[in-house]
Amino acid sequence: MKKICCLFLILILSLFLNGCSDDDDSTTVSGAGDTKTATAPAATEYSQKATFTSYGTRNGGRQAWRIPGKGPSFGKQIKVVFSNGHTVYVKNTSKNYRESDGFVFKPGIGPNGHGASNTGTAHGGVYLHAPYGNRSKQVTFYFNR
Repeated sequence: MKKICCLFLILILSLFLNGCSDDDDSTTVSGAGDTKTATAPAATEYSQKATFTSYGTRNGGRQAWRIPGKGPSFGKQIKVVFSNGHTVYVKNTSKNYRESDGFVFKPGIGPNGHGASNTGTAHGGVYLHAPYGNRSKQVTFYFNR
């Protein structure tokens, strides 16, 4: 288990030091003015969690994360909690998910490219943007595998 943790730490550190932006953030958000009503799953539905540190600000001054592991490796859905308490529920970790506040989740599946339906990322894992104005440096995923 220690070897896995060490490898995971080395991977995160190497991704952090890499430092280039790979997010295609030119896609428009549909329904930006729509009001959303989401039913949040109970906290007890998540048996695992993982916390990640931002590698800095990117497109639009938002904090960004390159998270090792493709979206589905965290289960079918995840709860994303920023260190300031802002919470987002990603109901399908196999698809891109964006909110009108600037939140972006790309699952890292397939080749890297542009467009709303392209789910690939340059590092081959989840790419995440905090909402505009959210200065959180850490984010925690709550999930079931």
